Amino acid sequence: MKILFIRFSSIGDIVLTTSPLISIKKKFKNAKIDYLTLEENSPLLEGISLIERIHLVDKSAGYCQLMSVGKFLNKYQYDVIVDMHNSLRSRIICRMIKSNPIYRLTKPRWNRFKLFEFHINDFYSWFSQLNLYHSVIKKIISNTDISSTYLFISVSEKEEAQNILNHRGLYDKPLVTCIPGAAWNNKIWNLSYYLKLFSFLRSKGFEIILLGGKNDIICEELKNADEFLINLSGQTQFRQSLAIISKSKLVIGSDTGFVHAAEALNVPSIMLLGPTSIETGGGLYKPTSVNIMNEDVWCRPCSQNGSRPCYRSKKVCMDEISPKTVISQAGTMLGV
Repeated sequence: MKILFIRFSSIGDIVLTTSPLISIKKKFKNAKIDYLTLEENSPLLEGISLIERIHLVDKSAGYCQLMSVGKFLNKYQYDVIVDMHNSLRSRIICRMIKSNPIYRLTKPRWNRFKLFEFHINDFYSWFSQLNLYHSVIKKIISNTDISSTYLFISVSEKEEAQNILNHRGLYDKPLVTCIPGAAWNNKIWNLSYYLKLFSFLRSKGFEIILLGGKNDIICEELKNADEFLINLSGQTQFRQSLAIISKSKLVIGSDTGFVHAAEALNVPSIMLLGPTSIETGGGLYKPTSVNIMNEDVWCRPCSQNGSRPCYRSKKVCMDEISPKTVISQAGTMLGV
């Protein structure tokens, strides 16, 4: 059986789709699975042996280009297409692929609307993004346990990451990686709270690495406030960041893709959830991971990805996550 998985973005969602991919492979060991994603996100999937081939599409591709992608994919003669995005882009591509059946993600838009606008939660208690993604493949496999997410880092990539760390004087020192930035400001924790957390971690002998993109201003602000931080934000390539994460004792950050990646790399992780929630696709899942949130804030969750402007005078959902709570949890997970 030849299967094409489709998911274009975001980093966190692509990470989560590795779970149903693994579940299919467990059921059909001889299945050949290809993956179609945006070129900018393809490094995330490199080295995963369960994926035969990664197909790429440019983020700026127009209608004609998308049709050409679909026509090109016809030559692989897929038996099944699993459309984990169900967007206009994926539908244009799928129209050109002569394959049947196509299983598409059904997004819980109505339930999300009620949750965000009226704070009516009609989601089942067991709902999660992993359950949602597994619902797409229920006709391919049934009654299967939900698999863990998974990413791959090679030995050579870990060695390269260690060389980067050595260059900054971190020779085999125990590391905690922090990913404080996010695509939306509403998901960013208080800077002064992070500084208290870092002070605690450093007192226990840990070095703190900051990772993120060039636009994550909070990383530079934290570095300016704490000269001992190692700020690699915007200075590492995609795979290098993953390799550094893989060498960490703990990862702490907002509801963002690289924290999901840390969990998939089997690194104990803490995710700070404010405007988002499990129902909206946020949150970590493994027993070695912890979600920290203030469930008593009446206005959360307010959006699927944290993009909605906060209508309160301050970000109560994030600001009321106490540094003591995070410090206590980090200490427990690190055994200090």
